[in-house]
Amino acid sequence: MATKQVHYNIDNIDKENANFNLIYGEKSNGKSYQVKHKKAVEHYLKTGNRFILLRRWREDISNLWIEQYFSDVDVAKLTNNKYNCITCYRKVLYLGIYDAENNKTIKGEKIRVCNGIVNRTTHVKCFIFRC
Repeated sequence: MATKQVHYNIDNIDKENANFNLIYGEKSNGKSYQVKHKKAVEHYLKTGNRFILLRRWREDISNLWIEQYFSDVDVAKLTNNKYNCITCYRKVLYLGIYDAENNKTIKGEKIRVCNGIVNRTTHVKCFIFRC
């Protein structure tokens, strides 16, 4: 018998009104997805408050990795088609407009800087902080 997968919803933790929230849970149930959408991108678009994407490995912060990480965010819907993607240039996140005809992305509004904590000799997990 298959078990039903439960997806994480971050709304309940917001009710705690804590300075810091530590979220534990099974792998692949939507913790990062919820934080990325509700605490980072959507919060920025509503308030203008920026966030930091902080990864455990400096090597994880590449333009390709960051663009893939944010590829599931429906930027066009959230920005009323003003932008259609999130792009990264020199470890800085931008809302952007991807032109499929020319295969180019035009940088728009700056969202935030990305950074890695340490090199591959130390272990920490992924965090997103609002600034």
